Parts: sequence; C-alpha cells; structure tokens
Amino acid sequence: MRPIGRSKVSKLSPKPTITYPFIRLPQDCGDVIGQTVGIYETEHEGRRAFLLILSDDITLPSKVIQPNDTKGLENRVCALETEIREIKEAILNKSQESTEESLKELRPGRNSNPSRLRDRQS
Repeated sequence: MRPIGRSKVSKLSPKPTITYPFIRLPQDCGDVIGQTVGIYETEHEGRRAFLLILSDDITLPSKVIQPNDTKGLENRVCALETEIREIKEAILNKSQESTEESLKELRPGRNSNPSRLRDRQS
C-alpha cells in the first residue's frame, strides 16, 4: 500500500435531512470516475480505515441505506394541503364579496325610492 494523496472528509447535503461524508481523490485518479466501488471498513495501525475496491461485480450484504423520511414528507404534504385550503377559502370569499357587490349594483338601495326622495326634499 502506498500513499497517493491527502483529502479532508467534507459533507455533501443533497437534501436538508440527508448528509453524506464526501472524499475527493487526487486528480490523477480521474480514470476511475463513473466506475463502481466496493467500500469496506477496516483498521490500519489501530485506526479506523476505509478500503475502496474497483469492481462491477461486488456483492455486499447490504446496499446504501435510503433514508425513510416519511415523517418529513407527511409534514410537507400537510403544509401544502393547508395552504391550498387557505387559497381556496380566500378565492371563495373574494368571489362571494364580488357577487354581493354585483347584487348591490343591480338592486336599488333603500334611499333610492323616488317617493322617499321627494318626501325628504320637502
């Protein structure tokens, strides 16, 4: 085994609730881009180590665990449903108000009776 470079483990967050550790390989290793890698955890000189093996036919006991974020999804859907309900109510209220305004314009008001107007003016 020979050292080929040094890299800091950073984090990659594709979604707010998911964070992956991220390691960059040296540019000289660009030929491995797109290849499948088996990742193994081991120890080297008493310290935690990871071993990467390039191979298309690696069989592992388990695959990368996909997060089960149904609670977050449920919260998002619930929030969207609430917003949709509020928008519907606002549209219905505005429609109802405009209908009432239209009816007021079509109906003469209480003070528009010509006989009452004459009585007031006298």
